[in-house]
Amino acid sequence: MIMNNYRSLTDRAGEAAGHGVTITETDVNAARQRLADEFARLLADAGRTETVWTGSMADMMEAAYATAAEGVLRDVTGRPLAFSEVAAKACLLLHRHAPRNPYCVRTVAAARKGVRQEPLLSRYRRSMKAAPDGGLLLKMAARMRGAGEE
Repeated sequence: MIMNNYRSLTDRAGEAAGHGVTITETDVNAARQRLADEFARLLADAGRTETVWTGSMADMMEAAYATAAEGVLRDVTGRPLAFSEVAAKACLLLHRHAPRNPYCVRTVAAARKGVRQEPLLSRYRRSMKAAPDGGLLLKMAARMRGAGEE
């Protein structure tokens, strides 16, 4: 139920932003899977490096939700992590303060209509064509902290 709602909100936001491109469910699913995989890699690398999330909290919660929905991250018993667990882990590893209600932040983010900014998944899906090799999330919303920075 939530995934269908998320998909329709994302599609409507892209149309409202004036991107008159036909969006297929396959495109959305491929983008969501790739976003989830890349976010999981970003979190794994953040544990070894000083990676800081410089994008919005809404974008980070959208990426965390996609990662939880796809079941990419798992606990020691093999059970997929819940969204709240992925969100908490992301905030800790990417040096951001955790929101009180990550579900609310994600819902508001997914409902963006493209007035100021459209949902992360829509922007990510469009940028997949420009960079088929990956690394989009790091370019879009995170940066590596240099040795001299604090």
